[in-house]
Amino acid sequence: MTISHAWIQERILAAQSGDQAAFGDVVEHLHGVIRGYLAMHGAPISEEEELAQRAFIEAYQKLSDFDPGRPFLPWLRGIARYVLLRWFERREIEGRHHSEQVRRFLAEQSRNDEKDDIDARFDADHLKACLEHLNADSLSLIQDRYYADLDAPEIAARDGRSQESIRMALSRARAALRRCIESRVEMPKGDE
Repeated sequence: MTISHAWIQERILAAQSGDQAAFGDVVEHLHGVIRGYLAMHGAPISEEEELAQRAFIEAYQKLSDFDPGRPFLPWLRGIARYVLLRWFERREIEGRHHSEQVRRFLAEQSRNDEKDDIDARFDADHLKACLEHLNADSLSLIQDRYYADLDAPEIAARDGRSQESIRMALSRARAALRRCIESRVEMPKGDE
């Protein structure tokens, strides 16, 4: 079935009048278009389906706001765009939170008093040991991000990778470091 602007508008008018099946028809026929739009704008393949579903849910919830005198697809793409932007914003906030945690791990030892120096050396020793257990790619990313202070877009541009792949790899490396450090801190101290 070839989808025309008129067919979409007719189904949307029916949906605005309460016909849920009409909106389901639109979802069925435009689902691939919206997934493609999201992919084209940087949505990870693993997230495309979820993001497309969110876009259609939001469109359905806001259907009464849609002006039937205007084309539906650009309106739907606008909603999909905002869904994707919010997804990226959440990832960025999570990334900054994780980045700050790793920065604290990588910070120089405190010089406030002797106890802080001992604690900082203890933390630094754990971090150093855990850094040695990272694979070469993860270690390189951690060094680029926290020692060379490069951000994900800079690393991505330099390495010819997507920003999202860099963010995900950094997230996995930070998680591995966190697990390693937590396991080392919980290790028995021996006979005391």
